[in-house]
Amino acid sequence: MQDKNTTQLRQYDLEKLAHFASKEPTDQEMAMAKRLMNSFYRLCRLAERNLYLATEEHTCNLKSTAASERREMAWADKLSAELKSFCGLEIVYLSWCPSIGRTVEHGGIKQDFHAWMY
Repeated sequence: MQDKNTTQLRQYDLEKLAHFASKEPTDQEMAMAKRLMNSFYRLCRLAERNLYLATEEHTCNLKSTAASERREMAWADKLSAELKSFCGLEIVYLSWCPSIGRTVEHGGIKQDFHAWMY
């Protein structure tokens, strides 16, 4: 069960994402933002799980660990394409954890959503 603060942070994030798509988001855009943010949170959880699997002595070389990492990359690619078409943002990896951001001038990356640990 989520506490009030977590619920408020998630609501803030989905409103922020919807505003990347439109200045005055419709109910449909809010629903799409919610779906995309929930997918992002699940992707982050999978990335965290894969980090533990890949660094644990007993699981690092298992086929299931490699399969889970491939699943994460496929998920990230699909979600990135959906975000790009919805609001011009994409999934970026600056470390082991995915973020939502965009490429800026001169090839840099701006993270727009990175506080996912709630």
